Amino acid sequence: MISTQANRSKLIASCNAFIAKYSLDGIDIDMEYPDAMERNGPATDTPSLTAFFKEAKAGLGGKNVSVAAPAGYWFLKGFEIDKVVDHVDYINMMSYDLHGAWDKDVADEDGTAKPHTSSEDIMDSISLYTRAKVDLSKVNLGMAWYGRTIKSQTEIWDEIEANNITPTYDSQSNTYWYNHGNDFVSYDDEESWAYKHEMAGKYCFGGTFVWSLDLGKKHE
Repeated sequence: MISTQANRSKLIASCNAFIAKYSLDGIDIDMEYPDAMERNGPATDTPSLTAFFKEAKAGLGGKNVSVAAPAGYWFLKGFEIDKVVDHVDYINMMSYDLHGAWDKDVADEDGTAKPHTSSEDIMDSISLYTRAKVDLSKVNLGMAWYGRTIKSQTEIWDEIEANNITPTYDSQSNTYWYNHGNDFVSYDDEESWAYKHEMAGKYCFGGTFVWSLDLGKKHE
């Protein structure tokens, strides 16, 4: 889809038509992930994606163009994020799913279950972006509205209520966690979201976003 200039032009024209039909503000591109060997992503996707954003910004008549980008090095290295940032209005940094079942296949991991939205990992992400000279005012910090077990993503609120679970707040990672059966579950709630909002302000992020609205906490 983005491998040639002709293909990119067709995609941009399609986006223009879709934007006009539904009176939208712009587009957000979530490509998971260029040059990722686990997903058979060719290395050529990296410069092609940069070219797409440059052409899209010029071809969408001033509409917003944004990109969902990884928070961790392994997938971020497939993005020319230092170049992409010049051709988008903002970057949505997916600062969640930083740990999960896949950790068992990572040589440098110690085998213990870790929270998937740890503030310590987010600090590493901030370092990656700033070393790439990305202006954090163009980056939105991602908030997860779901829990993750060592096995999978999960909706947790009903599980907590149904099983009378009392979660623990970990002040080191600024996440909540609990054990249920054989599962370790980590997630965010009011206190940890508040901490991450403070992080966004402290480190000059442009804002925050959530993934996703349909997974949000249920209130009476």
